[in-house]
Amino acid sequence: MSVTTRKILYWTSALSYTYFIFYMSSLSQPNVPKHWFNYDKIMHTLEYAILATLWNLVANLYLVNKRKQLLIIWFVCALYGASDEIHQSMVPKRECSGKDWMADIAGSGLGCLWMYKKRKK
Repeated sequence: MSVTTRKILYWTSALSYTYFIFYMSSLSQPNVPKHWFNYDKIMHTLEYAILATLWNLVANLYLVNKRKQLLIIWFVCALYGASDEIHQSMVPKRECSGKDWMADIAGSGLGCLWMYKKRKK
């Protein structure tokens, strides 16, 4: 795959997935149970692990210092998770949840860790 094709694919995937998260947060739905380990937290963790992985693929095209790259991606995904929670607080039948944000941060960390381990091989 050429570098140009890879750039287009990675950028399109990362931006589309970022928008997908925003879109899903825009949908009104009944509140989920208020338990820590439930389906909702697993989904938050998984979606942000995917988000961090996609943005790491984009960053791999440009950044040289891989450790710094992982920290930047983790931080940016955590900020996006916070903005997503604030956005949800403005949607009917949705709310801002610190536990959801912690799951977002954990998922972002897992995505970055997976990319780090993958790079070590």
